[in-house]
Amino acid sequence: MGRGITTMNKYVFEISGIKWDTDGVSPKSLGLPKSIKEFVIPADNFVDASNQIENALSDEYEYCVFSFVYRYVGIYGKKNPFTPKNQLKEIHEILKKKENGEMDAESALGFIEEILL
Repeated sequence: MGRGITTMNKYVFEISGIKWDTDGVSPKSLGLPKSIKEFVIPADNFVDASNQIENALSDEYEYCVFSFVYRYVGIYGKKNPFTPKNQLKEIHEILKKKENGEMDAESALGFIEEILL
């Protein structure tokens, strides 16, 4: 889980296939993960999932990232984020962020797709 996050609103992602920029040094020998089951990102001023995850990974592990795959899991702290009621609440929150200009359309659609699939 991401360290140093103090905001109350957080998104949870599952990250896999992480390719680190280690100048040829084995990521394993540096203790860098290939995947992270639960990676938490602040929801405040959230615009682009890919860029914000990349920046958070680099900040936390102090190495740049070449590539990774992510899946939106839900909002941190919710007991069961995938009940229909919670799905609708999450979609509503995402649409509000999109309308307020806090999230771009592509990110909003990606989150909604992850919620519904």
